[in-house]
Amino acid sequence: MASQVQGTSAWINGQRIDVAPGETLLLAALRQGIDFPNRCRVGGCGTCRCRLAEGEVRERTETAYLLSEDEIRRGFILACQSVPAGDVSVEVALGAAAPRELAALYTQIASFNAADRHSLTGRFDARSAAELGAMGFPILFLCGADDILFPVEAVRMVQAEVAGSFLVEVNDAGHSAFLEQPVQFNDTILSLLQMAGHVGTGGAVHSNTAGYVRVGGEG
Repeated sequence: MASQVQGTSAWINGQRIDVAPGETLLLAALRQGIDFPNRCRVGGCGTCRCRLAEGEVRERTETAYLLSEDEIRRGFILACQSVPAGDVSVEVALGAAAPRELAALYTQIASFNAADRHSLTGRFDARSAAELGAMGFPILFLCGADDILFPVEAVRMVQAEVAGSFLVEVNDAGHSAFLEQPVQFNDTILSLLQMAGHVGTGGAVHSNTAGYVRVGGEG
């Protein structure tokens, strides 16, 4: 498909929005206050599926595992993985209003797409579960209860192999728990830091401490 050009426009149920070069339909819509349905924003849940009525898009990832053959035949796409190749028109059942205060954050997230694993530098040494458990510092596994990319069942299996580790499952969250449930996420990280001996300046917060499940001992 053709490369995206400057000044691309998208019509969402007839409402026009501007789409920046390299920006997905979902991020462009949220940035401009469209109440576009979404959850994980990484192509893992299918919540942002919509029908491409006109135009062409470049898909960042394969979407056939989430869309049925009938949906693909009818022109359905995932807005979070679709970058317009020109002016496009989509149809979608809009939901609750998008939080406008997160518009700047969505824009920042979109900028991460300029990098990929091939452009990252550094070395990441692998550690076995036994080695991690013997290191003497708190290890936390945190996941969204509705995460499709990293199902909670798989996280539980890995966490069970690391002695002394903790697991927090964030309810009503998918792959982006830090965005979907920021209070629970922040409280969990604060609790982990306090366990490691770091004390913040804003006071202790333990609203979800009960969510910890310790391996090999009492919670």
